[in-house]
Amino acid sequence: MPSRSLPDLDLAAEPSTHRLSPGSKKALHKRYPGTDVEMDEAERPRRAIRFNAIKYVRTPDLMKEMRAFLDGAIGKHLPAARSLYRT
Repeated sequence: MPSRSLPDLDLAAEPSTHRLSPGSKKALHKRYPGTDVEMDEAERPRRAIRFNAIKYVRTPDLMKEMRAFLDGAIGKHLPAARSLYRT
């Protein structure tokens, strides 16, 4: 596909690292029943968020590795894009 210049383009990417709560895990399994995304709460750090809710996140080392990979891929394939908040 030919490349076009879009000088005023404001492009952003928001990668998802799949933090989850019990409710979001249920919704993800319903929406993507054959997913290979790891969602085992026992393998993830547990964090308390607003209103005493719980979420399960990735380890800091894995997040650092994922951020480097995702930022590299965004830079390679979407060089004009800003990389925003990761969920």
